[in-house]
Amino acid sequence: LDRSSAASDVYKRQLKSAAMAARKISAGDLNTKIPPGGDDETGALLKTLSSMQDNIRGRMDREQSARTLAQTRLAESLENSKDAIILTDASGQIIVANNQVQTMFPDLDGRKVINSTLEEIFSRRGVPKTIPHIYDELQHEIRFDDGRWARINASDTEEGGRLIIWTDITCLLYTSPSPR
Repeated sequence: LDRSSAASDVYKRQLKSAAMAARKISAGDLNTKIPPGGDDETGALLKTLSSMQDNIRGRMDREQSARTLAQTRLAESLENSKDAIILTDASGQIIVANNQVQTMFPDLDGRKVINSTLEEIFSRRGVPKTIPHIYDELQHEIRFDDGRWARINASDTEEGGRLIIWTDITCLLYTSPSPR
């Protein structure tokens, strides 16, 4: 009877350990220690739980690597774009601005665009507030005082932010048969 009771206690402890490890893993703790199991059913359960933990950790690592690669590629694409691009968060704070923003709007004089709010520098449509220009609302185009033209494409993001892209269309207008 003592052997049976001792074996029962071992099984209970192993099952309790397995249940606690499963709860920790389901809560996101993928580094929780899973005790090694024996050659019985409880041991098989613990080994399977350990294998599941390793598989989840591997998937999470691969997903994080893929996300990091995608973010890097996006950042490089934005910087290599010929268009000026800004992105705001839901509160209107500019969180991304590529180098072309300074090229498109040289009158910003090196002003720190990132961490400024959109409304400090531009209207919601992307029309600059402090730079001399004429805005064609129907065409969504700006003619700057220096003769350059830009087309504005502004849209909301799912998170409530704003994406604004300015494309320099000066060459298109001066090479078309009927300039404005």
